[in-house]
Amino acid sequence: MIYIESSSHDAAYNFSIEDYLLHHAELTCPIVMLWQTKPCVMIGQYQIADLEVDKVRAKEKNVAIVRRPSGGGAIYTDEGTFLLSLILPAGVSEIGAADILPQNQARTRFIDLLIGALTEMGIPAQLEGRNDILLAGKKISGMAQHVKAGKSCTHASLLFDADLESLASLLRVDDEKFRTKAVKSIRSRVTNIKDSASSGDVALGSTAEEFACTFKSVLLAMTNAKLHTFTPAEGAQIEQIYQEKYGNSAWTYTKTPKFSTHTTRRFPGGKVEVFLEIVKGRVDACAIHGDFLGTTPITSLEKKLIGLEYSPRCFEKALDQIALTPYLGDITAEELLSCVFD
Repeated sequence: MIYIESSSHDAAYNFSIEDYLLHHAELTCPIVMLWQTKPCVMIGQYQIADLEVDKVRAKEKNVAIVRRPSGGGAIYTDEGTFLLSLILPAGVSEIGAADILPQNQARTRFIDLLIGALTEMGIPAQLEGRNDILLAGKKISGMAQHVKAGKSCTHASLLFDADLESLASLLRVDDEKFRTKAVKSIRSRVTNIKDSASSGDVALGSTAEEFACTFKSVLLAMTNAKLHTFTPAEGAQIEQIYQEKYGNSAWTYTKTPKFSTHTTRRFPGGKVEVFLEIVKGRVDACAIHGDFLGTTPITSLEKKLIGLEYSPRCFEKALDQIALTPYLGDITAEELLSCVFD
């Protein structure tokens, strides 16, 4: 395994590193990367920034807004937060063919790595639901993934000593989501590792730098990973990705055109918003947004729906021929249909 420790606290640059490793590098072994950010709100790839972040408050507090390459919901990170990324090379399926849907295996390996490291440090974290890791019943981490040609990147934030008041004030609360989870606010369901540490925990009394040093040592001991330093040529490619994509406001503030229909529903697998332009009874344009945990760009699914007759029967027939999991995670065809036509 290879270990990369990024010195950049720019979330957009670190996503550019992930992108380079997943899309351009020839991976021969797993890569683990530990990194931090300046105060930042990361929105999921399929979210609309204006709906997820209080942009006025973010500007007042000098908090960056960055769009990540994975699905899921918006999160807040700062110097008291750690980000862990696990990039895996393409593998093979049980029948020996190339595994083009490596999400489940990658997720399992990532959970084993993260929870294993925390357990080794005396922090009894547990997985709950589709992507949350809890400590003392409150969330300290959430996972997301993106894939390319069988390669996968699974990453997660880890709240150690983050500014939770900024987290609560910057993110726009989806009231339906929190009614469903039976909690009243973002602040009531998240915690810092440091705040929940008990006597004997390595986190008790630690600074972020001390925690990072211990966490890194445990990771290296668990994985026997070797440090990798990017060459000038690799650095130039990463910088190009940064300039063209993650550091570019056109990527961050992707706008959804006005459509003739807009429907939204929340399901156990996440929120879905569907925008359709209907011309002469057929879909002329389509955009799908939300915090679902898809791992494949949603544009491919959107294109498959263009040209369909705008009717439940035609949509159902088309969706029967499409494997939705790579696009929408745990959202089912029945749920997507209910969102579009209810």
